[in-house]
Amino acid sequence: MVRLYLRKIDEERLIFPLSSEFDFEPNRFLRSVFGHLLAATSMTDISTLKSESALDNALRDYVLDPTAALPDDIHLYYWFYPYEEITIIKHGVCTFWGASADVVYGHVFKFFPFGFWILYKPLKMFENDVGIRRLLDSGSNSLNQSEKLALNFKLVNSKGFPEDIQNGIWVGNKIDVIRAQP
Repeated sequence: MVRLYLRKIDEERLIFPLSSEFDFEPNRFLRSVFGHLLAATSMTDISTLKSESALDNALRDYVLDPTAALPDDIHLYYWFYPYEEITIIKHGVCTFWGASADVVYGHVFKFFPFGFWILYKPLKMFENDVGIRRLLDSGSNSLNQSEKLALNFKLVNSKGFPEDIQNGIWVGNKIDVIRAQP
């Protein structure tokens, strides 16, 4: 839907809006994002039988129980990602310095038109620090609950965001980084 929307703007030479809202079902949407992320496992993950993390266990429990609410420990942040490259970073740690000093742990999952940063037990909300928005579930147990999803087209982070974040240091294991070009 978003790709069609952007293609139409380009074909018709329309003025690009600063943002737009799209209808979506947050409980289904979140489960699909988390399910795809959990399924993205490297051969090293499988062959070494790495112990599962509390984050992955919480995501799995949420995905498999259609009546579960999104756990308070999991924060999902999103942004407009207009690039073709698909990136998955699992179990990465980013530390910020300065006034927003914080350490965050989680996964990054980027594919057109979204970038997602799934954090486990972040110390504070930092969407204003890095210009991304938090996505919440609907608060309803219904998978069919519909809401509006806002996408900001004006703020376009680099293709390497958040790995190349300017006010922090990203720490990750090369084995846990997957990049693909469709």
